Amino acid sequence: MAGGRISDALTAGLQPLDSLVLVPRERVVELYAAQSRLESQPLSSDLARQISRDLRVRYYVHGSYQRVGDDLRVMARLVDGEKDAIQAQETLTDRVANVFGLEDELATRFAARFGARGRAATRQSGTPPLEAYQAVSEARAHYALGRLSEARALLKHAVDRAPGYAAAWASLSKTDSRLAAPAANQGRVSSEGLQQALEEATTAVSLEPGLVDAQIALALAYRGLGMLPAQRAAAEQALALDRRNGEALVIIGDAYAIAPGLRCPSDPQPERAEQRYREALTIDPLSSGHNNLTTHLWWMNRQTEAHQTMSEGVSIQPDNVQLRLWLPFNMAFAGRADEAFEMWRSGLQNPQQLRPVDAFIAGIIDLKRRKFETADDYLRRAGSQITEALPFSLILAVTQLQAGRMSDGATSLQRGLERDSACPAWFDRVPAFAPFKDAPGVRAVLARVRGT
Repeated sequence: MAGGRISDALTAGLQPLDSLVLVPRERVVELYAAQSRLESQPLSSDLARQISRDLRVRYYVHGSYQRVGDDLRVMARLVDGEKDAIQAQETLTDRVANVFGLEDELATRFAARFGARGRAATRQSGTPPLEAYQAVSEARAHYALGRLSEARALLKHAVDRAPGYAAAWASLSKTDSRLAAPAANQGRVSSEGLQQALEEATTAVSLEPGLVDAQIALALAYRGLGMLPAQRAAAEQALALDRRNGEALVIIGDAYAIAPGLRCPSDPQPERAEQRYREALTIDPLSSGHNNLTTHLWWMNRQTEAHQTMSEGVSIQPDNVQLRLWLPFNMAFAGRADEAFEMWRSGLQNPQQLRPVDAFIAGIIDLKRRKFETADDYLRRAGSQITEALPFSLILAVTQLQAGRMSDGATSLQRGLERDSACPAWFDRVPAFAPFKDAPGVRAVLARVRGT
């Protein structure tokens, strides 16, 4: 089931229904944008069918609200995409201050259509002004489309206007985490920004501990800061509140995964990570689970599976920039390096001005192609900010060792292992490095970093 402009409280009301899996609003926004459609446009039967098909849902809720003086009119349709029929249509009117009450009533009425009882969302932070509510709704659309600066400006206005609005604080925290998290495309992290995200998430949780998005925001901030036990605990709390939350499952998977991030994980549990990622994809195939599971499988030395997982993600989300960026990388490790290079080249936005991450991926692919001269050139163009960052230096080490460049691989490995004190112990548990543990250069690196 998917939702539109009035989705937040409606989603909270429908969460307890075991018969429903709810698609996050972000997915709906992404779909509308991919089709150059607006959420506010009238819901025609062809649009409802398209949404149901692309989101892989049967039922779709499309709603909007209109202010009439001091009153608010909320309108919603429950559409059965499979039967191409409107299952329910509701129009409710109440005072502007009771926007959440109107959505709770819609949840109750729509839940009855499935033979179940909905529940009103539990809110300890009160009802915000309509202006703040509208700002958060618009900000979430910007967030889904990656327009983070626009989202942040709206959310900052919302919390200034309504400092007790927990959902606004949670969305602001998630936005700041994305703005400041370990940047996969830059190889660096903003600790100041992540601390701010953590403070905002803590505010959201203090205002409304039962708000799923507040716990998700807290988990994301902890993830960015590399605080894995706290990340896991917050995400588990979100899952306890909504056991079908795909985002929470992905974050829990990240906390158990073997892949390095800001730090090397000190206690990876690969089987549990994979289980959580696959659960997330079952619930929400459009989540980030494909990307995260692919990375996990790569480090588990299941690189053909990693490529298959990434390819599946691209087939489901052909416009996902992150998936398309890394697909050639994973293709190269599946024994299709020449094809991967052609895919990488055809996907460049500006071949004359390579981004560091594009140059890094090209360098890795050319190492797999045994094109060592061009590989070195691409890696120089990627720059030290990328090649010396923890995860990238370790990826580079694996690739150089696989290519038989043992000295270069040992150098990259030492650079990576020295970034975090947990990395030497982590190295012993990583299948991607297992074939090279007894190589003389690798043994020498381990002896140096361990001081033995």
